[in-house]
Amino acid sequence: MPKKVKEETPIETTPVESAQVSEQEVTATVKKHPKWDATWKWIFESFIWLFVLMFIIDIVTKTLIKDYVPYYYSSEGEEIWLINNFLGVKYVINDGMAFGIDTGNYTANIIVFVGISVIAAVVIITVFAVKYKKIPKFARACCMIILAGCIGNLIDRAFYTSSYLGVSGSTRGVIDWIAFHFGNYEFPTFNWADACLVVGVIMLIIWLFVWDGKQSKKEKEEKAKSEVALHQAQMDALIHGEESTNPKEEEKVEDVVVAPVETPTKETIEEKTSRGKSKS
Repeated sequence: MPKKVKEETPIETTPVESAQVSEQEVTATVKKHPKWDATWKWIFESFIWLFVLMFIIDIVTKTLIKDYVPYYYSSEGEEIWLINNFLGVKYVINDGMAFGIDTGNYTANIIVFVGISVIAAVVIITVFAVKYKKIPKFARACCMIILAGCIGNLIDRAFYTSSYLGVSGSTRGVIDWIAFHFGNYEFPTFNWADACLVVGVIMLIIWLFVWDGKQSKKEKEEKAKSEVALHQAQMDALIHGEESTNPKEEEKVEDVVVAPVETPTKETIEEKTSRGKSKS
């Protein structure tokens, strides 16, 4: 006869117990991967994700403009209006710096502006790596936005040839596509990387002024607190000095040996009187 196996009845748990169990499971899971947790925390607080996001937006928008908007100075070129007579999109190649800044020489543009982009990127990365723990989070975000702008335009200048850009001749430069109009004035065409550079620098300058003001205010408050504490300590020392004697004087008093006083007895009195009579 086969033995019957007892069926175990499931243990019923209350919602509170089940919540505690799930919380313990989550905690155990996190403890299993402390390195992953620290890595994700570092990625978030370093704002590298912001750099990647800004860089991808710049590359994607430039690629879409190049592929779907005709070159502005070609026979089919035109400006696409997003907001009539205010904001437009047009495909322009800029062989100079941001917002159409130009040295006047094509070769000089490539050397100078590529060099500036490389130096700026190296400086930001070096400062970020060396002074990472001392840089506040807002400043880290500004640095990552500026770095995205530097790298975005650096790639255009270094690798975008005329064949890739879809234009004739030896034209080589950065893809600009954002055009603002203010009445009869047209603002220099720029791209997302240019916007990152300008916005990042402005944010960093504002932060430096605000942070410097806060630091000076904090230093003044700390100085005032230290002066108040010093004054209070001096007052306490004066008060305690009046109430208690000088500890050196107390030590001198303790060092003095007091001679014991002898009480006169009947025998000593008789001896003294007899001596007095004999002298007389």
